Amino acid sequence: MKRLTLITAASLLLLCSCRTLPPVEPGEAAKVSATADAALPQSFKAQQVLMFEFKPHWWWPTIHMTALGYATVNRKTGDYAVVCLTPVGVKLFEAKRLAGVTTVTVALPIKHDKEAMERAIGEDIESMYFGLTPPENADWRKDRRELSATSGDGAKREEWHFAADTGRLSRKEVQSSDGTRTILFSDYKLLLGGAYPALISIKNNRFRYTLSVQQSLVSVSK
Repeated sequence: MKRLTLITAASLLLLCSCRTLPPVEPGEAAKVSATADAALPQSFKAQQVLMFEFKPHWWWPTIHMTALGYATVNRKTGDYAVVCLTPVGVKLFEAKRLAGVTTVTVALPIKHDKEAMERAIGEDIESMYFGLTPPENADWRKDRRELSATSGDGAKREEWHFAADTGRLSRKEVQSSDGTRTILFSDYKLLLGGAYPALISIKNNRFRYTLSVQQSLVSVSK
């Protein structure tokens, strides 16, 4: 009897883990996307405190840095500029995109693939402010706690996760041949009748660094 009970329990667990999540109705998906897109104003400036953890090589100790930052973002044009300084005034990194051209400079002990890491940091910064909603052809699913959307193919796959009760974006993940980038959005603050994520955390598994950004919007326009 005990053996039968164990087998039955295992079977139930397997069935639950393999169940297919129900799809999301188009109207509900559009509403959630609109909520996520409206979480950040179309144009704004923000003061930031950044915590940067970086492990250049697996045998090196982890480097911890804290920086003061200032960001200017125009989500209509896609332009942005983010400058980060250490408490003693040394520029940790600067990332900006103007007219579709991204430029990143980093003051970190990078011996190999420096250009690749600078490009990755630029893409990470852009992920904080752009691409917050899935494309129209995304595959939507839902459960009691969240709605999720997936887009892409074997070369690049993107996932968005939204809280079921608020529709706010909680996590975005990008998987490609360059590795996996995970962005967490939390600590939403009320602003202009909506709410923006005051804490954004980025983990880049290829270059083994984590960037946490505590931001406060100081100037906004719709």
